[in-house]
Amino acid sequence: MAEDNDDNKTEKILQLQLRLLIEQEKTKQKEIDIVIQQEKNKTNRNIELSSLRNYQDYYDHAVKGNINPLDINSLLNSNSYFDDDDYFDNHIAPLIKAYLNDPSLNLPIPEADIQERFGNLIIQFLMILDDRTSLKYLTTCNTTIEGRRFDSSFIYKNINININIRKQFRCLGDFIVCIGEYKSSEDSIANTKHIGQVCQYFDSILKLQRRQKIYGFLTNFVYIKFFYVEKKKDSSLCNYYQSYNFEMFNYWSQTSPVVPSMTTAEQANYRYLNKDTWKLFTKFLTMNTDFYEYETLYINPHDYLFANKYNIRKKLGNGATSMVYLLVKNEDNLLINDLHQCVIKICKDDESAKLFINEVKIIEKLRQLNISNQFDKFFENILDSSRT
Repeated sequence: MAEDNDDNKTEKILQLQLRLLIEQEKTKQKEIDIVIQQEKNKTNRNIELSSLRNYQDYYDHAVKGNINPLDINSLLNSNSYFDDDDYFDNHIAPLIKAYLNDPSLNLPIPEADIQERFGNLIIQFLMILDDRTSLKYLTTCNTTIEGRRFDSSFIYKNINININIRKQFRCLGDFIVCIGEYKSSEDSIANTKHIGQVCQYFDSILKLQRRQKIYGFLTNFVYIKFFYVEKKKDSSLCNYYQSYNFEMFNYWSQTSPVVPSMTTAEQANYRYLNKDTWKLFTKFLTMNTDFYEYETLYINPHDYLFANKYNIRKKLGNGATSMVYLLVKNEDNLLINDLHQCVIKICKDDESAKLFINEVKIIEKLRQLNISNQFDKFFENILDSSRT
């Protein structure tokens, strides 16, 4: 009898244990189902956001309630290489003043005119800054990248891409460091539709480059606003940050007794630069490379990428450790010994660079072997190699 009781107790204990295991499995499955559903929701939302073509819709779905203030002054003051009042006053300010004194520069200014005029100004601006900046300016308003047309793109100055050649559009996206967007002087840059547009552009670049952070600006040539966008942790969604609007120019009061008697062209000479804003913009263009947080490829502006001899024509491959591009000889490269085409392989990070150097050494050894596999025909010449 006692044995039967013991057996019954044992059976009940086993049944309880079995039920407990079943409940634990059900709980685990519920947790897994929740995670799966969350991932589905993220995927659906990402597809939904990427398919939005209306910038106001993008702002309403992705940006609204998720955009924070950006203290660009503190950020740039703590990181910038450039803090030279004399250089600004003697070299940069005269360029901007000459631009302002153009009699044809009268408000309102259409967006297309701002794209052209401001673009030309920035190109001259960067030339004056010379070694103080790592950036090169490209007018990309007629260039489609990932279905978007960014008004202006900044890449490192040692990258040679001719955006007038259609085949180079796609590979340009790999090299964009930051972007700028322009609006008509009559359009407010506080307009949520315009903010949605530039934020969607940032989002597109982050996804294309598999990058974490990016900076840029939005301007109507009356005001300028800076942006910073970063991907959320463990998510493809983003956090957005914007500065307040900075006034780019100051004007003499229209009630001044001297102004009403002047022609429009004469009044243009009474528009003068807002030095604080332009110094801020100068700092934005002269930050160290770490500030821009470009990390798609393991390059910096000091790497030699054959820009004086070749231009990057198209992407040939994208692997786990590097990307490979076709280089085509520049039209002004008259050196007979330079090949018409060659290939450049650029690593994605420091660890990949170590593997790359080892790869180059192995190739060099194989080329020197006297074997019948004609290996050297596939690697005619390694022009140069570095940790790039």
